[in-house]
Amino acid sequence: MTIGFCSCNGQNTNANNITTATPMPINRFDKALFQLINSDDTTLNQQLLNQYPLMTEILGKGILNMQSPEMPGFFNKLENFYSEPTLKNLYADAIKKYDSVTETEQSLGNAFAWIQDKFPTMQIPALYMHVSGFKYREIAEKLNLPLGTVKSRIFFTRQKLQEELKDFR
Repeated sequence: MTIGFCSCNGQNTNANNITTATPMPINRFDKALFQLINSDDTTLNQQLLNQYPLMTEILGKGILNMQSPEMPGFFNKLENFYSEPTLKNLYADAIKKYDSVTETEQSLGNAFAWIQDKFPTMQIPALYMHVSGFKYREIAEKLNLPLGTVKSRIFFTRQKLQEELKDFR
């Protein structure tokens, strides 16, 4: 995956000139989950839970219909679900194809450096929403902020971003 910035009016931007930013690390839940379903090592259950508490909760509620990863049978159900051959092969192929994400991490770092340069006061909720795909309520819970605060920060950041990028329409 490559992340780049370009303009629709043919104008060059300085975004492509940012090449030495700190890479943005990508946490590889896919690899940890794949290792879990391919191993008999039960210590991996707790490692996955400790390293990815939010993801395990989302999987539990959204896919496994279990309210908490702490519920009895959670990891058995998780392993059974992801051991389905088509899904397991899909994970294996994706991990093989994207074994290294170093280039993507650098591209993300460059993109965030550009955002920070152009929007130094940008609040983190907007990044959570537009980059990570979280919903307002999830951001509010994660950051321990009132829902209204999250909504207003995202609203004002979106306005500022539209103004900054108006030449690229």
